[in-house]
Amino acid sequence: MVVRKQRKSARCESSLPSQSVAIFIEFRSEVVKNFNRDRKGWRRREYEYLQCDRRARERQRRLLKMDPTAQNTPGKTANVIDTEPTHEEIDFNSLQDYSPPTFTLDDMGFPECNWKAEPFDLSEDPDSHLLHPEEIFLAANLRMDCATYLTNKRRIFIACIERMKVGKDFKKTNSQQACKIDVNKASKLWEAFNKVGWFEKRHFSRVLRRHQWCLHTGGTKIF
Repeated sequence: MVVRKQRKSARCESSLPSQSVAIFIEFRSEVVKNFNRDRKGWRRREYEYLQCDRRARERQRRLLKMDPTAQNTPGKTANVIDTEPTHEEIDFNSLQDYSPPTFTLDDMGFPECNWKAEPFDLSEDPDSHLLHPEEIFLAANLRMDCATYLTNKRRIFIACIERMKVGKDFKKTNSQQACKIDVNKASKLWEAFNKVGWFEKRHFSRVLRRHQWCLHTGGTKIF
C-alpha cells in the first residue's frame, strides 16, 4: 500500500523532470496486526510450521546416523540438564490424563514466564507433537523436556480433582506437592494453568459427576 501511494504521487509529478522524481520505499512490520486479526489462525499456522521443522530435523538426524563421520551442526548447543530424570518423572503414559482441552489456549495463551536460565530447545523433542505451541513455549522456558512437562501436568490435574472431590480449592502449595520437580517450577505451572482458567470446575464436571454417582450407587471408583 505504501508503494502504490508513492507511485501515484510520482505520476502526479510527472510534469517535473525525471531526475527530480524520487520514490521512497518504507518497510513496516505488520506481525502484531496480523496476529491480533486472527490469533487462533496465527497460532495454528505457527504450530504447523513447528511440526514441519521438527519433521525436517528428524530426517536430518536419521541421515546423520547413517553417516557416523558427520559432524553436528555448527553453533548447535544441546540442552544441559542438572540431573537425569528418572523413569517415574517422565512416564506420563502411566498417568490418567484429566487435563483440560488444549484448544482453549487458542484464544488465550499462557502469561509470560521468565526463568533464571536459558530456555530449552524443544524443536527436536520426540513428544513435542503432544503439546500445544503455548505449552511448548512454557515448557522450554521452564527448562523441561516435553515428557517431564506432560507427566507433571497430569499429576497436577489428578491432584486437583482429588481436592475438588472433597470440596476444596486447588492451591499453589498443592501443585508443589503433586509435582516431582523443583517447587518453583511447579509454582510457575500452577500460575500459568490458573491464568487460563484450567482449574475451573467446568473442565472436570463429567469426572466429578461420575464420582458422585459412584458414592451413591457403590459403583467402581474412578481412581
